[in-house]
Amino acid sequence: MTQDAAGYLQAARRYREMDMMTARPEVLFSRLLARAVSRAELGARAIEAGNWVEVAQSLGSVQAIVAELRETLDPAGGEVTAHLDRIYVFCQQELLRGASRKDGDAVRNAARVLSELHAAWTEMLKQRGGEG
Repeated sequence: MTQDAAGYLQAARRYREMDMMTARPEVLFSRLLARAVSRAELGARAIEAGNWVEVAQSLGSVQAIVAELRETLDPAGGEVTAHLDRIYVFCQQELLRGASRKDGDAVRNAARVLSELHAAWTEMLKQRGGEG
């Protein structure tokens, strides 16, 4: 790697870190959901291709995101929190089923639910004039 390329990569990494540190929580939530969806879809394709290293990496990433989202639920959120918790539990179960049974459809179930949640969240942000 040339010195110019290394400098560019370092600057890009610093920019991403600063962007993450300064983004509003609702924007970070949207980005996490988008990342979870893309990693789940990648994991489903990897199952079908028999790429077990990619399966482990992708599904491990999605599971970590969903676990973090679940961990940060506000218990004072009442019915909304309870509903989100059920969504996250469902996704965790489908991801586990997909990984243990090499079932791409189970992983796609989780991706579909997370994608619907992301779409709803993005729409809400747009209506509030925020970034989606």
